Amino acid sequence: MGQGGHLLLKNKTPYRWKLTHKHSYQMKSWDNSFPSIIEPGSFAHVYIEWTEGTKNKKDDAGEIDYVMEGINASFQIQARAKNGFEINILFKNFHTNQIGNGETIRLGWSHNNSLVFMIAGSNGQFTSLGSRQNANKWMINLNDNKKLNEITIPGSHDTCTYDMSLVNYGYLLNLINIIPTVDPFSLLLKGAISLGGSLAVNRIVAFSQCQEMNLRKQLDRGLRFLDIRLKKEDNHLQAYHGGIKIPMTFAQITQTCYEFLKLNSSETIIMSIQNEGDGNKPIGVLVKSEIDANKEKWYVDSSIPRLGNGTKKEDARGKLVLLRRYAQPADETKIGINISDIWPQNTQKENLVNSDNQLFSIQDEYKDYILNKLDHKFLNHVRPFLKETANTLFINFTSGMGTTGGFVFPKTLAKGDESFSTFKGTNQLLFNHLLDKMNGVYGIIPMDFPEYPNDSLIPLIISTNHF
Repeated sequence: MGQGGHLLLKNKTPYRWKLTHKHSYQMKSWDNSFPSIIEPGSFAHVYIEWTEGTKNKKDDAGEIDYVMEGINASFQIQARAKNGFEINILFKNFHTNQIGNGETIRLGWSHNNSLVFMIAGSNGQFTSLGSRQNANKWMINLNDNKKLNEITIPGSHDTCTYDMSLVNYGYLLNLINIIPTVDPFSLLLKGAISLGGSLAVNRIVAFSQCQEMNLRKQLDRGLRFLDIRLKKEDNHLQAYHGGIKIPMTFAQITQTCYEFLKLNSSETIIMSIQNEGDGNKPIGVLVKSEIDANKEKWYVDSSIPRLGNGTKKEDARGKLVLLRRYAQPADETKIGINISDIWPQNTQKENLVNSDNQLFSIQDEYKDYILNKLDHKFLNHVRPFLKETANTLFINFTSGMGTTGGFVFPKTLAKGDESFSTFKGTNQLLFNHLLDKMNGVYGIIPMDFPEYPNDSLIPLIISTNHF
């Protein structure tokens, strides 16, 4: 048998996609897999199988041409096996915000899984999304009047934890006496440190790291929610994860965001900011100082904004939106969308009302997951929150960890583990759940290691929006 997998094609244009040409060489499943018509607002989930086996990749090939009826635009889906199995898309007589006319994008290949490709918008203003592709301007074709609670937004949990270079045994020893013992993650740190040596370092890194992509790459790939944890150090704000110092300052984080938004003014970035220190070192003054120095780059009102066109005070395009998870003293000027009073740790609650009478539903059940029930996170927490409720902003974390009956690291829960063949990862379960969803408003979905599976989950989440 050959190697099989799927390609998800989503037509979010007003044009019918008509198949005009098909050809293949040695493909086991290709010519008759693709539908003759893909209607506007519909999708096709196409099965593809190569004749050659996984260890004998030679020269299987195939081409499928679709034309968008009514305009002189078409694209070709290509199967190539010369340098390993690969599905490509060639753009003909049109371009998108990401891809130029005559250019080819490479989606790669995923055995026993699905690749994603979508085109949205209309002639002259197309947006394309695909596996392994950047999505710098995916918000450009969303209606200006959409509020943030009317959009499905992928994000990252503990956004800055892709670099653990500061963690070493000497650093951990210095933490023992200063780590508070009231927080579950901090208790875990102390226990792991007591193991000593490189084992302690490896365990702490495994529990702390939640990303592989750096901040700019996360933004380029389409993530628009950032989970930022800060501590006050002298006169600046430093990124932290619990007691672990991250080699990035708040100023460096915001500068990366400013540079991205300057090049991609159609986008907005929601930044959740939390004080990872104690109440004796409030961060509000320093956060506000950064914002005041860059006022035109921030949305800091208390109401949930619309995307807008970037020209009005209530518009979010081209700006960072402050989602304030840290408390402010009574004598401080209140800024941002306040969720500090409704978001306790390890929570799963619907219809929460903040101090400004805004509705939120928050699922952040991050512990305690065990090795023989790893699907519990998705089935009992993530999936029940994948629903639409008018005027409510859903924040639905897929992340988690565990220490009971064996270590469950964030990556184990997100990606799965080869030693647990029946569990493919929370990200894969989310991917499978969304495969047949053409449209939906699922709120903010922060994830660990969102590039899994096969760099397809982020574009799939984005593709559920009403473009």
